[in-house]
Amino acid sequence: MKIAVATDNGKSISPHFGKSKGLLIYEAKDGRLEVQASRPFDSLPGGNAGCRGGEDSRPEEGSHGHAGLIAQLQGCQAVICRGMGRKAIQELDNLGIQHCIIADDLNPEEAVRAFLAGDLKSTGQSCLCHQKEL
Repeated sequence: MKIAVATDNGKSISPHFGKSKGLLIYEAKDGRLEVQASRPFDSLPGGNAGCRGGEDSRPEEGSHGHAGLIAQLQGCQAVICRGMGRKAIQELDNLGIQHCIIADDLNPEEAVRAFLAGDLKSTGQSCLCHQKEL
């Protein structure tokens, strides 16, 4: 199983999936866990996954630019992060990729181990980064 962890620095879990600077891809195989890849987003527009909180929209992608991020998830069955917008959640659901939005203060490896053990609980809540103030 391959699990992506959204990160800004390779050492901690990013507070927002769509604003992360890259992914750490872990692979669980034969009882072992190892980092299979680090996929930075520096080549993507804005140098991150594409979420701009509804600002700077690109007509061809609506108000978000998740296409580059989704391409980076190729082969992954799950994503762990600290926050995620509803559109990203919908896109992952459509692709059959699990999402685990956590509040726990864990490093990426600890979070992946807890996820694999069934001990990592998702808040299940999307962030409100795209809500317009009334």
